[in-house]
Amino acid sequence: MSEFRNTYIIGSGNWGTCFAKILSEKHDNINLFVRKLDECQALQSTYLNSKYLPDIKLPNKLNFTQELPKKFDRDDLIILAIPTNSIRTFIHDNLDRFTSLPSFLNLSKGIEISSKKRISQILQEFFPQCDRIATLSGPNIAGEIALEKPAVSVVASTNTGYNKKLQVFCSSSYFRIYTNTDLCGVEIAGALKNIFAIGSGICHGLDLGDNAKSALMTRGIMEMTRFGKVFGADSLTFMGLAGFGDLSVTCMSKMSRNNRLGMFIAQGHNLDEALENSKMITEGVYTCKSVYQISQSEEIYMPITNAMHKILFEGQSAKKSIQKLMKSSLKQELCGTI
Repeated sequence: MSEFRNTYIIGSGNWGTCFAKILSEKHDNINLFVRKLDECQALQSTYLNSKYLPDIKLPNKLNFTQELPKKFDRDDLIILAIPTNSIRTFIHDNLDRFTSLPSFLNLSKGIEISSKKRISQILQEFFPQCDRIATLSGPNIAGEIALEKPAVSVVASTNTGYNKKLQVFCSSSYFRIYTNTDLCGVEIAGALKNIFAIGSGICHGLDLGDNAKSALMTRGIMEMTRFGKVFGADSLTFMGLAGFGDLSVTCMSKMSRNNRLGMFIAQGHNLDEALENSKMITEGVYTCKSVYQISQSEEIYMPITNAMHKILFEGQSAKKSIQKLMKSSLKQELCGTI
């Protein structure tokens, strides 16, 4: 018997579709919610997501639906794979379906612009009595995992029993899950790494070399950790799968949408042109705005994030921003003190 009665994956982008594939290979009653009618019909007839994973045949027992149940059951699992800034609207518009609280697993990586909240905090705002809220994060490039190339990730919840339940439910022969109780740290790491991935794309587009990209990742981890500590995150989380693991793959992989956006900006395009060129939501852009505002109000030292904000939202050229970073005051590297 499955650990959950029904599983509903909200969001049929590349990661939502990939996750639906992983789960439906092991479990029954896996439902992928598809917003657009024509896309849902195409999936039902071909079992191919031609827009996001065109070469991946999806399992025949995976269900595609445009209709969510009138009421979710307490034994149901809701998996959120939609953009961070769409989650509040989705919950609000479907609030009457949640009278019997199901379990939640979030796959998205970001910080809401309007409230500056992490995704688990948004869910807890709506459902303060629910203790079955988790986030899955890590180095998980969907295109590779869909091809069944080996990958690992971490699931985080303050509820250790729920953590273990999700670990067993989501793990497969090619997708291995670890657990972590530092929900705050895992969510912050998953969100902030996208900012630095855009920076890495800029480094690549300007042909600054591997040394520059390595420096950006290393100092990015320091900023990530410094930010997380202000909100009670465990510093060690940023050295793990959700931190260094996810940061490194997102900064290096050509399949990373944030990396690609950075490369496009390095070619001289502005943010609007870069977003129009991207086929998918680029979370790092919106996270940069949220994190910059938080860092200013909390007085957190984040020079790379500040530089990225100037590039994305203040019209400063990438070359000028890098020159300013290189000319900032010289400091001692204190790895043990963030």
